[in-house]
Amino acid sequence: MKRALHIWMLIIPLIMSCRHEKENVVISISAPPANSSFDVLDTIPYRFFISTTNADIRDIFVYLSDHSQQVTPLQRIESYEGNYPINSSSLNTGTYYFTVQVNTTNNVYKAFREINVTGITRSLEYILSFSGNTLIFLNENFEEVRTYSLTNEILDIQPVPCGNYNAEKTYMPQIMILFADGTVQILQIDASGNYSLELIDNNVLTGITDVSITKFYQQDINAPVFLPKNNYFTKYQPCSHIAINSPVLENQYQKPVTFLQDSNYVYVACQSTNTTTGAMFYVYHLSDLSFYKSLSLNPLFQPASLVKTGDNNYWLFGNINGQGCYYDIYALENTFYFHNLSEYGNVYFATALSYETLTSNILFSTDSGVYMTTNNGIWQIANVSPQCFAYEKISQAIFMCDTIENKIYRYDSSTESMEEVASGYAYIKFLYNK
Repeated sequence: MKRALHIWMLIIPLIMSCRHEKENVVISISAPPANSSFDVLDTIPYRFFISTTNADIRDIFVYLSDHSQQVTPLQRIESYEGNYPINSSSLNTGTYYFTVQVNTTNNVYKAFREINVTGITRSLEYILSFSGNTLIFLNENFEEVRTYSLTNEILDIQPVPCGNYNAEKTYMPQIMILFADGTVQILQIDASGNYSLELIDNNVLTGITDVSITKFYQQDINAPVFLPKNNYFTKYQPCSHIAINSPVLENQYQKPVTFLQDSNYVYVACQSTNTTTGAMFYVYHLSDLSFYKSLSLNPLFQPASLVKTGDNNYWLFGNINGQGCYYDIYALENTFYFHNLSEYGNVYFATALSYETLTSNILFSTDSGVYMTTNNGIWQIANVSPQCFAYEKISQAIFMCDTIENKIYRYDSSTESMEEVASGYAYIKFLYNK
């Protein structure tokens, strides 16, 4: 009995000792210095120490955070001293936290060091155009910088903000290309100016008889890219290039034509090759493209452009029997009003005067000229008939493309007039450095 009691007296202190030796990890960062400054594409020299009590360390990571979430990629490390590259070119100027994260078997521990990061200022790298199988790079004066002859005819292009920077901080862009063989490929240009192609989708033209309406649509530089297909459409996520297909439309005769992304929804106008089915206006949830609601339009209506003019308010321009018109749509309320523009002829496209501020001042192009809608009515600003447009984000300028005459016009908001800025090019898109 005394021997058993003696054993228990030895075991109990041991148990109590184990209970008090809880896991603990202390991270001490000595570099970078607090409030030090770096530029995007710089490397951050770091040094830290870790002391542990009763802890089994599994992984150690470093990254930048804004204290609420991680903003740059995790870098798994083996040493407590090294360099962390700030390769996230999309990072904006601001205060961030160099973060050391230690994962043990049971817990996650973090330590922070406040630093200042200066981001890359967004700038226009190139104006892009194409003709046949040739991709054309232009400078801001519409002078050719380089060209690439590809193996297939190009139907459309869409720059995506996913390029990389080399050691000399030269931007190496990525461009999404729709080819006439029905493939969607990503063209990547390296530091030497050579290109490679990566297939991300194929058979996209199956069942399509009019490829002229099969174009890329992107609402903003970092927004998803939409591509209409036969009786459905696809959303491509920039950089990851993950593709999500919409549900098949109500029947095989409906063709998606124009898109607009707004908040948590994507709005899609469809034309029909069957007059008994008619044109439709659909609303989908942006995240997974699940169906939300729809509106039936005139069976003969052929959509051209969709413009946001206010909260939950959209103007859908198009034509009925070659005569212009537009629907004033309150999408989430299932309400719309029809307006006739037949006196102006066939409508090619419409665009808001400013993408930054909601306005009912809309530019629209017809076969009788370019017009503007205002609170005081509609008036003509140019006696030309461009068929497409491109919005330049930095200058907030609207360019219009005449695909028949191969001319590019710029709308001058100060004089409310149009000027020809280039000839020999039918389409343009803008490539930015981030």
